[in-house]
Amino acid sequence: MRLEREAATRRGARARLAFIFRTLWRDIPAESNGFANNVMQALSTVASDETYDPALLRWSQEKLGAMITAALPPSRSSVVDVEALVRTMFMAFDGYAMHQHLASGQSCGDATINLFCDLLLAE
Repeated sequence: MRLEREAATRRGARARLAFIFRTLWRDIPAESNGFANNVMQALSTVASDETYDPALLRWSQEKLGAMITAALPPSRSSVVDVEALVRTMFMAFDGYAMHQHLASGQSCGDATINLFCDLLLAE
């Protein structure tokens, strides 16, 4: 996974976490291929009588959780609920992808990325 490889090259917890947040909340939603919007549209049109297989979502959440855990200093990884954080990150991703589509070019700002880094790294 490209995100995982590139995140691993960042030095320091803050740089690695900021890269992950920036990629998920800014770079992917800004891609002109419409991937983020297509995924949300496909999922939101699943009928209640259709079976949805969440395997890809679970796999993605596990990969992202492992990246976050690897980025956190040991003193923080024991107190951060990574599973809850990843669920929140995916919900925020949906919102940023929709906002990017509707507001043409506006995305997650540095202040939000820095806030999440501060929250995760606070001692």
